[in-house]
Amino acid sequence: MYGTVAKLMVKAGKIEELIHHMNVEYKNMPGAKDIFMYQMDEEANMMFIAVVFSDKNSYIENSERPESNVQYEKMMEFLDAEPEWHDGQVIFNRKFT
Repeated sequence: MYGTVAKLMVKAGKIEELIHHMNVEYKNMPGAKDIFMYQMDEEANMMFIAVVFSDKNSYIENSERPESNVQYEKMMEFLDAEPEWHDGQVIFNRKFT
């Protein structure tokens, strides 16, 4: 598995709109397995998202789709700054039941 973790600084009052955008726009991402969004306790407008793909090739192919750029531009409407992206290989995963 492969993916990205990003730090997002959300504009005041835009958290619910960002969540709605992610829920609507990020439904069809070939190769995507999971998206998680964390809201930080110490700063309510600071979010971290983790997006997991089945493999690095799926991640790259998704990033090159024209729809991905449209989704990104729309997401930027809710953010104060460009996200900090950190891409990498998932080296541990454990699911609990």
